[in-house]
Amino acid sequence: MSGTNQEKGIDSRLLRRVVSYLMPYKGWVLLAFTTVMTAAYLGPLIPPLVHRLNNSLAIVAGAAEVAPDPSTEGEFERVRARLKYLSM
Repeated sequence: MSGTNQEKGIDSRLLRRVVSYLMPYKGWVLLAFTTVMTAAYLGPLIPPLVHRLNNSLAIVAGAAEVAPDPSTEGEFERVRARLKYLSM
């Protein structure tokens, strides 16, 4: 590999050396690999679960007739006034 035209691929000597350094930590490496694979598998499932949870909470909140948040009162008018000012 001393030339400028290096082959693309895996250098087996380097891979063996890295694996030999990781062997004392093989439990932790396996745990990290399993965690990453589990997160990658469950990642696409989270949006539908959140959507389902949100819908179920909205149904419960709608049945309880939740009062509007007083801190957002008049927010629409304030935003409209800002947009009107910016469009001048």
